[in-house]
Amino acid sequence: MKKVFSMFLCLIFIFALIASNNVSASTAPEITINKSIAKQGETVSATISINNNPGIIAMAFCITYDSEVLEYSGYENGYLSNYNIKDHKDKGWISFVSIEDSDRKENGNMLTLLFKVKDNAITGTYDIGIANNNPEKYGESLHNSFADSNEKYIIPTVNKGSVQIIDVDPVKGDVNGDGTIGGRDYALLIQFINGMNVAIVESAADVNNDGKINGRDYAILLQYLNGWDVKLG
Repeated sequence: MKKVFSMFLCLIFIFALIASNNVSASTAPEITINKSIAKQGETVSATISINNNPGIIAMAFCITYDSEVLEYSGYENGYLSNYNIKDHKDKGWISFVSIEDSDRKENGNMLTLLFKVKDNAITGTYDIGIANNNPEKYGESLHNSFADSNEKYIIPTVNKGSVQIIDVDPVKGDVNGDGTIGGRDYALLIQFINGMNVAIVESAADVNNDGKINGRDYAILLQYLNGWDVKLG
């Protein structure tokens, strides 16, 4: 009886593996742009990442942003190696074209764009999205924006990013920008470091002032919240 039951469990496990493989294979790629919180005059990053990547050789899309409140100031490399970027600030988008030598199947950071929040920006939340490389002609549809080496179009789902502009001076450790430092800031920092798409005040989250947001920051913040004699910033 135990042998039959063990075989039954093995069959269930095999079927579960087959089902999970079929689900992952049929799952559409997902592109996410991170969220951030900043004050006027600060620089924020908009990281474009991909998950469930089936293999893409070519991309042609644009990143849409509000040029009345944000000023494009450059980019940082992700895993892609051959691409062109051009800012069309009069239209409020940045065109992005990438052609690789073969299908790239990496998940993670494709590219990070940098924006400066204008000094006269009005407080509020402003979207950063992705649209067709020629939105005036094709609209925002991404039906022909991603393709693999077999010339098959791939249509991803997109999670828009945003910049929330606040008018208070960020304090080190006040990760959510609400004017206090507490457990919510620590929880939010952990979520951000673990890759969740949450909005943080980047300058406040870098509690040790080393230019990076990582495990050292939440370790120091946790020590601070537990009453240790540590300095934020």
